[in-house]
Amino acid sequence: MHRAAGPIALVAAALCASGCSVFGSSKETLPALPALQQTTPARVVSHVGVGKSAVPGQAGPTVDDDRYYVVGEPGELAAFDTATGRPLWRVDTKERLSAGVGAADGLVAVGTRKGDLLAFDRDGKARWRAALGSDVAVAPAVGQGAVVVRTGDGHIVGLSASDGSRKWAFARNTPVLVLHASGAPAISDKVAYVPFPGGKLLAVEVDSGKVLWEATVAVPKGSTELERIADITGFPAIDPRQVCAATFQGRVACFDTASGSGIWAHDASVPHGQSADSARLVVSDERGRLLAYRRSDGAPLWTQDKLQGRHLSGPAVTERSIVVGDIEGYVHFIDPESGELTGRVATDGSAVMGQVASLGKGAVVSTAKGGVYQVAAP
Repeated sequence: MHRAAGPIALVAAALCASGCSVFGSSKETLPALPALQQTTPARVVSHVGVGKSAVPGQAGPTVDDDRYYVVGEPGELAAFDTATGRPLWRVDTKERLSAGVGAADGLVAVGTRKGDLLAFDRDGKARWRAALGSDVAVAPAVGQGAVVVRTGDGHIVGLSASDGSRKWAFARNTPVLVLHASGAPAISDKVAYVPFPGGKLLAVEVDSGKVLWEATVAVPKGSTELERIADITGFPAIDPRQVCAATFQGRVACFDTASGSGIWAHDASVPHGQSADSARLVVSDERGRLLAYRRSDGAPLWTQDKLQGRHLSGPAVTERSIVVGDIEGYVHFIDPESGELTGRVATDGSAVMGQVASLGKGAVVSTAKGGVYQVAAP
């Protein structure tokens, strides 16, 4: 967490990258791995080290077309082939990076703690740099000719993807404490869906910056600033009809994309966002349970509670499995229909960071030690 427009004040134990004890058990007192009759022949396809990331609230790998991107230490940006996991290029930005990567349409963008946004083409060649005046708080959204950024001082900025020139900007007040892992914007059909601290989700017209609607995912509750944190986490899940978001200490909820009216909601505390396909939406909650809901109406489908206390990453819904990592670096595969555990692979023993990224039939995870692991379940 950090104080809005100010220095780091607290670190949420529920979101930390190694042994945690405030909101959950420490690594030394983790529950044992559940017994598993492995029916999914899960395997590690590739493994590459990029150096331990210094980015707070690292969102995990970002996938665009046939490659995925990861930030590493001290200011490295790296690209990998989605089919094989083969490294394609690495760039030393010579900057202290402040958030995860945004990538789409051949443009790759990453923010710095000095308040600059750096843009590269898909082959790692520098395209442009834009000064924003404050640190880039979360991964930028890239797409449809624009880059949309939320800064640490509460500004939302729209830039031209071609040259980084500013198209529009506006500001919102932020709570005293916000999560470093708070939600990042996403673009679909010329609209940017921008999570904002305090449980708000904004729909913003990409070309003009006009706010089309504002919805409340969760209302902050409690007597202290810590208890009142209800920030959206991860990336909004968008389809033509609805956009869904989840909050820490709040709810998971879906809204009509045209009007922002609520479709369904359930109480949940979700540290790392959700993942969805056309049929279901899945979250890993603060307790380490996986919860699946029917995407259309929010009907609960199943709960997987055998991983409780293992500080799960955000999940990924792939073509054949739901994939999630834990604090010891294990990657678990879950049957999307029944919620049963079907497979498991080990990585480097350190926490899987942020959210797992789907690669269709497989997935890619990044770890606290700087490992990038591509996994698959044929």
